[in-house]
Amino acid sequence: FTSVKYRGNPAAVVIFPETEGAPDVAGFPSDTVLAEIAQEFNLSETAFVLRARARGDALEVDAVAEFDLRWFTASGTEVDLC
Repeated sequence: FTSVKYRGNPAAVVIFPETEGAPDVAGFPSDTVLAEIAQEFNLSETAFVLRARARGDALEVDAVAEFDLRWFTASGTEVDLC
């Protein structure tokens, strides 16, 4: 982050639609596809986000959505999250 325009460390964020019964873990495309997308962006980090599931009624104020997140580097290596 930076307080100066057009500075800092940019990252790409790819948001996948919610899917039912996707073949891969958590509905993400294969690791190879994610790595290729990250390499195409060629930024220090590419975040891939997928809405995993929702708890509670979506119309309720206290409904909680959960998301799965995966990070890849420009070289196509997945970054382990703590």
